[in-house]
Amino acid sequence: MGIFHRKPNVERMAKKKDVKGLIKALKHKDKYVRIEATKALGEIKDPKTVEPLVQTLKDKDSGVRGIVTKALGEIKDPKAVEPLIQVLEDENIVNRWYAIEALGNIGDARAVAPLIKNIERNEATIALIKIGKPAVEPLTQALKDKNASVRRHTAAILGSIGGRRAVELLIKTLNDVDVFVRATAALNLGKIGDPKAIAPLIHVLGDEDSRVRFDSARALIKLGEVAVEPLVRSLEDKDSNVRWDAAFALGEIGDDRAVEPLIVALEGEAVRSGFVVEALGEIGDARAVEPLIKALKDENENVRKSAAMALGKIGDAKAAEPLIEALKDKNKFVRGDAAAALGRIGAAKAIEPLIEALNDEIPAVRGTVARVLGEIGDVKAVEPLKEVLNDEDEFASGIAADALNKIKAKQKSK
Repeated sequence: MGIFHRKPNVERMAKKKDVKGLIKALKHKDKYVRIEATKALGEIKDPKTVEPLVQTLKDKDSGVRGIVTKALGEIKDPKAVEPLIQVLEDENIVNRWYAIEALGNIGDARAVAPLIKNIERNEATIALIKIGKPAVEPLTQALKDKNASVRRHTAAILGSIGGRRAVELLIKTLNDVDVFVRATAALNLGKIGDPKAIAPLIHVLGDEDSRVRFDSARALIKLGEVAVEPLVRSLEDKDSNVRWDAAFALGEIGDDRAVEPLIVALEGEAVRSGFVVEALGEIGDARAVEPLIKALKDENENVRKSAAMALGKIGDAKAAEPLIEALKDKNKFVRGDAAAALGRIGAAKAIEPLIEALNDEIPAVRGTVARVLGEIGDVKAVEPLKEVLNDEDEFASGIAADALNKIKAKQKSK
């Protein structure tokens, strides 16, 4: 009896790596035999099996065609590229996905153009990234596609491939008419990390759209210390968006070279934003303490709020008295952040003012103060906190209960 009538032992043939027998099994009348034989050949990865497997791509059963497609992707022989490109037109969507994945595994430049046609599929994106440098030049046309989604996917692919040419293309894409395409280009320039992108990214900090500005700042943060000096110069830019986002990026990078320029920016009229204050807090340099104390009295409530937060992050005891004064600020957010900052500093002189602040008219501030007193753990706060247990606001009373438990636990541990 021939192979078409007798069910072969595919498992045994696979163990013996009986390629000849497995190739014959590709023509068995039972589709499950054909599938198992295909899987085995995909694992063996013998180049001699490519032609028989390519012929099996014509199998009438879509399940068999799909497994064959996957097997060819595992073997990674360039002879399978053209047949796999044909599978991109298969009636079965799963088989088309398998074909995209297989073409990516093989990594042949012939697959780039067909994959670009499917670029909005994640599988095609991954495949093009796997192909790498040979895909870059063909992708230049995709950056001109009328569909913004195609351009956006292309920018993301170029960011993953990287290289000098990808950087050049992404810099040009920073001028795209679509907000999301520009933002994606900015983020991916940060991903590549080429210093050539610094100047264009700083320029984009002045983009009309906040998303693009934010993603450009994130890209500069990824570039790190090489971006510090250009960003410092940008603190004097005539565009306030550039100045503010440059300050944000400098704070996140955390390089102490930025401290003095940020202090100058804080004291000047060119920048009246919490971004500069926050940046000084993120860097955490003691040189910023006096300027930040001064900022606690700024006419801009956002600056005062940020100054309180920044002083808390730095944690210098010199800020305790000014922060105690800030507990009476007319702005509730400033009062709340001043309380939180005092908790971080942990100055004993802050206990009584904080207890007094438990009577603040704003429930959220009372809750913050209660939390801070619980973290400090001084027994002087116990009776005042017990009074807050009866607060009409559930948030404040709940925080007071937690604070009392913290103080109790701290006293037991002594």
